[in-house]
Amino acid sequence: MSIDALPQQLGYVRSGHVQLLLAQDVYGYGQLAVETLINKLLLKKSPPQPIANTALISVNKANVEAFAKNWETWLPK
Repeated sequence: MSIDALPQQLGYVRSGHVQLLLAQDVYGYGQLAVETLINKLLLKKSPPQPIANTALISVNKANVEAFAKNWETWLPK
């Protein structure tokens, strides 16, 4: 098992070097940060908690290719 599922790490799942990656929702973190700032600055609404804990995403051989397609959307060439 390893943390993160960046494009470089996905190859380790494909090759069988690791069975599981625990991915952070990097795209969602960015979206949440912007939403939190807009709510605070424009709407004067504080976040419900000081730290936003989000679930990790399990990436394994069964879903590695589907997860890899996210990076095509997140980082278009």
